[in-house]
Amino acid sequence: MAIPDEVFDLVSKVSNGNGNLEDYERICLILSNLTTTELSSVFQKCDILKALMSIDLHDKQSAQIAIKLASIVFSLIPLFDFVQSHQEELLLILGSTKLDLIEFILKRLRAGVVEPSCSVDNLPECILKSIARLVLHEKLSLSMEAQNFLITLATKCPLGLKSVLGPNVVGALNPLCSKSEHLIRVSEFAVHLVSKQPELFKDVENSGLFQPILDGLNSRDPLVRLNWLELGKLLTVSETGYHFLNRQGVFSRLLDDLYSSASDPLGDLLLPGYIGFFGSLAKRDPDHWLGSKSDGRFKNVLSDAVDNNAISISMVAFESISCIATTPTGRITLDKLFAKGGSFDSVLNKLFVFISNSPTEICTRAVECYSFLLRRPDGIDSEGLFADAVLSLNWAIISCQKSIDTTNSNSVEDKELLIAPLLKRLYSLATQPFFEVRVAVFKAIDAIVTQIH
Repeated sequence: MAIPDEVFDLVSKVSNGNGNLEDYERICLILSNLTTTELSSVFQKCDILKALMSIDLHDKQSAQIAIKLASIVFSLIPLFDFVQSHQEELLLILGSTKLDLIEFILKRLRAGVVEPSCSVDNLPECILKSIARLVLHEKLSLSMEAQNFLITLATKCPLGLKSVLGPNVVGALNPLCSKSEHLIRVSEFAVHLVSKQPELFKDVENSGLFQPILDGLNSRDPLVRLNWLELGKLLTVSETGYHFLNRQGVFSRLLDDLYSSASDPLGDLLLPGYIGFFGSLAKRDPDHWLGSKSDGRFKNVLSDAVDNNAISISMVAFESISCIATTPTGRITLDKLFAKGGSFDSVLNKLFVFISNSPTEICTRAVECYSFLLRRPDGIDSEGLFADAVLSLNWAIISCQKSIDTTNSNSVEDKELLIAPLLKRLYSLATQPFFEVRVAVFKAIDAIVTQIH
């Protein structure tokens, strides 16, 4: 078909700020019916990106039209040809306040990076630098899109890592980090990068991107440390990250802080973050933090936290214990602590109290703990299946019958009868009108079923 002259008139009109929504819709309609060759001809004769930049994105309908127009452009024109030939326009968009449009473009660029034909040479450094700055953006979803693009470029594109970690891209962000949130965003990028591809850990470490995490976790200000604990926890998910922080002496210093928090006026504020952090460490190495190799300090803190008058602290303790129970070694360690006379011998029964008489939100979280405690863990060998089923039944019995002596009942059938109070309570909760509670109950029942099959 011939290119309608109307499209040139409309693009000129909207580019001068004289257009309306109907004009943009008409442009989209015409462009969507053109071939790639015809669309290229339109691009050569008028500035579609200028028209795109002229859209007022303050209302949802306008934003949808802008994304539709951008989608047409990127679907019919080779992505990196477009990037090369429209650098100035792209830089204008990336530096604009049109946040929805920026997120859309970042998604499209990320999709292009995984194509076999992609090369770092396809992406001008000025574009990469502009995208890196968006990591610091106050809008979290936009920051995450920028991070995701850079991570994909670093892990999927040849020479991408060198470019991303270079002094002119992510390396250029330090002077721009005027707030602590900025440093957290950059460090967040580094942690997400190594979680995607652990073998890059040494490269990221050498780039200095982990230093703000070390500084934050070693800060004398307890509130500053608290802000960095979550990132520290994410870093320790990988074995390399765990050993990195351990070598830096971070664990011992934070454990000292945790143990002395009882006398800290900010103790109730700090405890949940610290317990969550060390609970994650204990999941990785339960024997070191809670078992025979432990110095007992975190075990004591966790036990005291269960009895804390603040429900929020008790729930974090329950959730940390439940997290530890998701690994075979964690379950073996916890089983000794749950036994009569053990450090956690009252924990399971207190958890049952929480699902029996607590506000909806707390009840939901408590039921979710059961879904971790009673579920057969991944990685358990065939010889351990029966033993873990018995272990889970024992935990369920201890949970709803405080003084039960499980040694008096050796058959699985007898044990199943003793968990009736727990099953009855779960059934009652499943009939409640609260969706979140019902979902948590079904997860707990599903966990029990894993021990049957």
